[in-house]
Amino acid sequence: MKKFSVALVLLLLAIIIEGGNKASASFPTLDLVAVVTSVKGDVQVRRDTDRSWIDASNGVTLRTGDAVRTKSSGSCVIKWARGNIMKLTPFTEIVLDKLMVTPATKTEMNRLALRKGLIFAKVKKLEGDSSFSITTPTAIAAVRGTRFSVQIDAEGATIVKCSEGELSVKNHRGDEVILGEGRKVEVRVGRKPGEPTDMSEEEFKDFLGQREINIPDMVVLEPAGDMEVTKTPLRIRGFADPAVTITINGKRSVVSASGEFEKAVALDVGKNWIIIEAKNSSGNTLKKEYKITYFPSVRNVAAAEEKNVVETGGEDEVEMSDWDSESLEIDYPPAGYLTRDMSITVSGKKPVGTSMLVVNGRPVEDAAPLSKSFSTRADLLLEGKNVIEVSAVRGDKLMSDSVSVVRDTIAPDVTIVKPTGQFDVTTGDCELIGTVPYCEVAGFTEPGVILTINDIRQELETDGSFSAVVPVDSSEFTITVSAEDDAGNRTTKVVTRMPLDSLEIASLSISVSPESIVADNVSTSVITVIGLNHYQQPVSGVDVNLSTNSTGGYLSESSISLFGGVGTAMYHAGISGTQRKTVVITVSKGGVAASAQLILLPDFPAEPDD
Repeated sequence: MKKFSVALVLLLLAIIIEGGNKASASFPTLDLVAVVTSVKGDVQVRRDTDRSWIDASNGVTLRTGDAVRTKSSGSCVIKWARGNIMKLTPFTEIVLDKLMVTPATKTEMNRLALRKGLIFAKVKKLEGDSSFSITTPTAIAAVRGTRFSVQIDAEGATIVKCSEGELSVKNHRGDEVILGEGRKVEVRVGRKPGEPTDMSEEEFKDFLGQREINIPDMVVLEPAGDMEVTKTPLRIRGFADPAVTITINGKRSVVSASGEFEKAVALDVGKNWIIIEAKNSSGNTLKKEYKITYFPSVRNVAAAEEKNVVETGGEDEVEMSDWDSESLEIDYPPAGYLTRDMSITVSGKKPVGTSMLVVNGRPVEDAAPLSKSFSTRADLLLEGKNVIEVSAVRGDKLMSDSVSVVRDTIAPDVTIVKPTGQFDVTTGDCELIGTVPYCEVAGFTEPGVILTINDIRQELETDGSFSAVVPVDSSEFTITVSAEDDAGNRTTKVVTRMPLDSLEIASLSISVSPESIVADNVSTSVITVIGLNHYQQPVSGVDVNLSTNSTGGYLSESSISLFGGVGTAMYHAGISGTQRKTVVITVSKGGVAASAQLILLPDFPAEPDD
């Protein structure tokens, strides 16, 4: 990596802090992204960078500064990747003032402005200093994990209702009330918040009718995914909202007061489907399905015809007692081995005289019964964790060993937040330092991967976020971000440099030859000018201006044209007395300039003092 001076490091840090709109001076921040879904009727989006409204469709992404509105027949849902959901009813307009996260501290800031209409929202439980607030012309509602609604009525008053949890409601002078579950409050223009009152049964039903935001919460810890197992029953466990009903393969599982659930499910040999379903009081369901392939450990596998003599010639007879005194050990693969393949070679030590190997319930005749080592294949590995069990069989005797491996074929996701799309090396997330552009590159990926930006390895935060400032020299027209996981899966994302005007001068240089001439009204010096664009390429067909600070001579041209990046002119010496002079010759174009000095020597020496 390149070494920077202290001044440059400070400048780059300033770029990161300013470019990220940081809430903390210690950690970089990223924009949160929300998505528009469930679009019905007339729904429009306005970008922060464009004041015109455009029609919205499912999947449209939203960032800080964007706005969404619905008309008479319109409604939509806004979802955050981190769990928040909001429904906009007809005649509603909302602006996403700030959507920001500090990955290192997991701190979120969600600040929205409701201009008109009615929204229903479900906000996940926030951590640490995270915040979620909705501002109206008369009130600010701040929540930390609840279901609620905010409405601006025909008279401009704000009505806030809380169906679950708790939230704070203030007017813009800071007068506050705390709104508990099943309560509502009204804030009128220029007044303190009213006294909270109970919601009616009909108002509760309004919340139950918002099926888009009433999605039950459930996290399954075991199983971790589709997998192959060698034991039954299979333990199912996880967490859910205590108010939901959990069923596992159609049978109800008890959810504790703390939200935990657990159940054991008997498996059949072969493929089994585990279906876990969460259902809330609104009738909404969340379903998760897992394919579990069960091959039992081999304890009573019928052996092939017992072979007491395993080598032709009869000299080496293997007794059962010798077989019993040895062991079976898997040497390869090591525990936790990562692979992208569907099958893997399994090798290790085994007893002499083994008549059959059994790999995950599949009998395999031992091809080398006299050998103390074995090598076979384990097939049909599933995505995720797999347990490979190898058993050695002779008669009714059996010994086993197992190892867990992980099949990973999914490349890590990479999201580049800065710069986005085509980037300009002179503005936005890039800064021109001298003649070299430096650009901030920020985003997030899978924690623990190897991250490179333009083939240079970068540090990755524990949560998968990254932020770096990289040089983009004249030969580079893209920024390439790559992430590779331990299994060798690799994802590469590329952002392209925005084409610049090749005639735009980014740097000028000027020289004179010779650097000193005699002021004899005859001598001349050649002035050479070189002009380069932002790519450090020669510029042609552009005029630049020449000027001097002295009357000790004159320029042959006050303006010259560059061809192949080069232009020349002459400086003609005038007549000088006995004093040496310094002429400063300057070339300029727009805001770019450069200067050189020319020494004018006297035409005759000074007369000696009397």
